[in-house]
Amino acid sequence: MKYSNILDLDKFFFNVKDQAYVIVKNEDFPNYYKGSDIDVFCYDSSAFAKRILSVANSYLHKGFEVNVSNKGKSQTYIDFFLNGELEFRFDLYQSLPNYKKVYIKPHYIFSVIENAATVEREFDGSKYSLRITSIIDESLLRYIEYIEWYELRPDKIKHLDYITERIDDNTKAQFLNRLHFYTALPECLDSTHEDKFSWKKAVSRIYLKLKEKSILEICIPILSRLKRLCRRTYRFIKKAGASFIGFLANSPKIR
Repeated sequence: MKYSNILDLDKFFFNVKDQAYVIVKNEDFPNYYKGSDIDVFCYDSSAFAKRILSVANSYLHKGFEVNVSNKGKSQTYIDFFLNGELEFRFDLYQSLPNYKKVYIKPHYIFSVIENAATVEREFDGSKYSLRITSIIDESLLRYIEYIEWYELRPDKIKHLDYITERIDDNTKAQFLNRLHFYTALPECLDSTHEDKFSWKKAVSRIYLKLKEKSILEICIPILSRLKRLCRRTYRFIKKAGASFIGFLANSPKIR
C-alpha cells in the first residue's frame, strides 16, 4: 500500500509548535495512508482543534470537506474527506481513553505530554520541533493497547514487537517502574474510586466471566444443579406422599 500524503502534516504541526501536545503511535510521520489517523494528547483539545482548522481552510478549495465531532467531553475528531471518502483524521485526546482491562491513573496523560521527546522538522524553510512520545511512554501505551485489544485483534501483537525491539536492559527497569506506578488491574482501583457495592459492576463482572466460557461450560453446572434439585424434590414428594398415605390409613373412616 502506498502513502497518500495529500495533506502536508508538517504544515499542520508547524502551526501548533507553541502548543503543549504529544503525538502517539506514529512512526511514519509525515507519511500516512488514506483513511488513517493520528492520535494526539493535549491539554486543551479545543484550542488545538482551532489551530488545525485554521490550516484546514487552505484545503477547502482543493475539494476537501472537514467535519468536526466530539466523542464525550475530552475527545475530538477532525475528519478530512475527499470525494466523499475519509482521507485522514486528527484524533485529539484531552484525557486518556477508557480501557476496560487496565486501569490507568488519569494524570498519566500529563506525564506523557511533559516527558515528550522532540524531533527537528522543517516547513516552508522554517524549523520547528515535533513533539512525540518518549520511548518509555510509547512502549507503555502500546503495551496497554495490546492488553486491551489482543483478544479481538491479534494483529496488536505488533505492539509487543515494538517493545522488544526498543526496551533494552538499560530501560527495562524504568519501563516497569512507570507501568507499576501508573497502572493497575480494574479491581485494584485507588481511593478516588467508589468502594460501595454496585450491582451493575457485579453483573458486568459475571458477564465478562461467562463471556470467556463456551455454552457447554456454562450449561453443565446449571444442569448439574437442576439434577440435584430434582432429586431432592423427588425424595421430598416421595416422603411426604408416604406420610400422607399413612395418615389416611390410620384415620377413622367416615361413614
